[in-house]
Amino acid sequence: MEVTVTPGPPAGRPIKDWVPRKSTSTEENLGKLTFFVRNLDHSSSEATAVFDPEKSHYVVSPSDKLAMRQKCGVQGAMMFALSNPVYISHYFINRSYNLPAITRALHDRLKDSKVVYAKDRKQAPVEPQFTKVFWKATRIEEKRSPWALIWAKNHDMEILYAQEGKQHRKEEGKDLNLQEISKLLAPSEYCTKNLFTAYVNVCKKFKRNYPEKYSLAKAANTKYRQTKNEVITHIRNTGLGEWPVSTSKPDF
Repeated sequence: MEVTVTPGPPAGRPIKDWVPRKSTSTEENLGKLTFFVRNLDHSSSEATAVFDPEKSHYVVSPSDKLAMRQKCGVQGAMMFALSNPVYISHYFINRSYNLPAITRALHDRLKDSKVVYAKDRKQAPVEPQFTKVFWKATRIEEKRSPWALIWAKNHDMEILYAQEGKQHRKEEGKDLNLQEISKLLAPSEYCTKNLFTAYVNVCKKFKRNYPEKYSLAKAANTKYRQTKNEVITHIRNTGLGEWPVSTSKPDF
């Protein structure tokens, strides 16, 4: 059975001038985990689909990752030892979207997983809100920006070159040349290695014991692991798919 999703017109757009973009998916696949698809050269493409051992990478889609974070907290396993869970309460989206579909993807399909939280309900996940924002390309051919921003309270804004996931450090007096941009990129302050360094520094400052390696720090917090395992079990038992085991495990 084919299901056609027809969202309403974007805010501020007259109904008579708006033509909906059709998207279809089979009913039995609604809510299931999707994985990035390999192209003919066996590298990543932007397409995602339900897992196929001959076509898929073992990397789930961004919405699946966000749904897991929405349930377990964006701070991850390592930072959970120093912080209460941190949940995303509001998303700002720069394109048209279907509200029931995105709510199902990021919240509803996992809300019934049997996760036990502290009695303080402030530590429980919240149902996120969604707001559409507008971004206009500077040139007609620019349909998407190559840049991303990380904007955290009390920290400088970090500009990332999205393709590499690294921050751009512009040299004074030089024009930006995307062909040579790799020479101007540096690891993000929020990359795994820098976060682990920050974690160690906080532990040292407050005289807390800490694992000497990143892998040990991730495995040390059993509460976060229990939470994630409960969500993975829920995904499996409700027929949404099988959460992949990470094949890339950096250690330092």
